[in-house]
Amino acid sequence: MPITGTDRDDMLKSLEGNWRLENGTYTVEIVDVNLVTVSDGRRPLCWDLYIQGSERRLQKYHWIDREGGVNILLNDLESLGAITTPELIIDTCNNLIGSKIEVSLDFDGEFQNISFLRILH
Repeated sequence: MPITGTDRDDMLKSLEGNWRLENGTYTVEIVDVNLVTVSDGRRPLCWDLYIQGSERRLQKYHWIDREGGVNILLNDLESLGAITTPELIIDTCNNLIGSKIEVSLDFDGEFQNISFLRILH
């Protein structure tokens, strides 16, 4: 039986909200940052980002349980002009909530990678 009616509308809404975005730069607002628990029990830092002029939400993860992940977090924060220390990093992250920033999206065939580029004033 073909997809019609409410099922068709629901499917189109789901696809529209989750379709892979084109590679490029986007202006987003940081609406939240927190630790989340993923299926394997790890707890990465998760940034909730909303693309300006859209209802699309992106999530950027920093895997801070590894040295390489911490370095990526520090590089992203430095791109936003936020130089921090271990004692101040939580406040630094929290203070970015509500900020508009420019990000780069790059789909590598498996993952959609998001990098922080600069803060917008």
